Amino acid sequence: MNGFPGPLPCSLLATLLCVGPAFATEPGSQQEARSLRVHLLSDDDRVELRRSGLEREELVCKTPCDTVVRVQPTDLFTLDGRGLAGSAPFSFLPRNGDITLRVRAGAQGPRILGAALMGAGHSVMVGSALYALPQLYFGEVFCDGRPACKDDNARTRAATLTVFLVGLGVGLTGLLIWLARQPTRFTVEQ
Repeated sequence: MNGFPGPLPCSLLATLLCVGPAFATEPGSQQEARSLRVHLLSDDDRVELRRSGLEREELVCKTPCDTVVRVQPTDLFTLDGRGLAGSAPFSFLPRNGDITLRVRAGAQGPRILGAALMGAGHSVMVGSALYALPQLYFGEVFCDGRPACKDDNARTRAATLTVFLVGLGVGLTGLLIWLARQPTRFTVEQ
């Protein structure tokens, strides 16, 4: 052995060295960033325009806004704010000029209320089911045919079923509130 790798690694290395530069991007082949003047008008002063990146989120401007934004074709933006339901991610067309975003802010309160009601309803349902299961299967085993004991067990089963149904109603109400929440929406004027 002379210390050199065999023929296969050398040919692989030569192929990579020859083909590698072909994958490099030429200057000017990428789309360039554009300057876009963004006017942000909203019914809520908490609305913020944010640039979403892989590593972090960057605040671009807050309502009312009239600022120049450098826009890359791959940039994604969201409309969000403290206590607001964020918008879906969107991008601007890469062009120069002015654009106005008219924003209708959606509150985050219904989402929180709906989730809390769903959690409370679920907890009540699970608790009443855990309490009712022994009563359903073993309630009359220890009664020895006594009518008062059977009546007491029937009342307990009816009460736990009522509590279970109340929990189900609270959970479904929470689900409906959570589904009816409105995100932040906007229209674009050029």
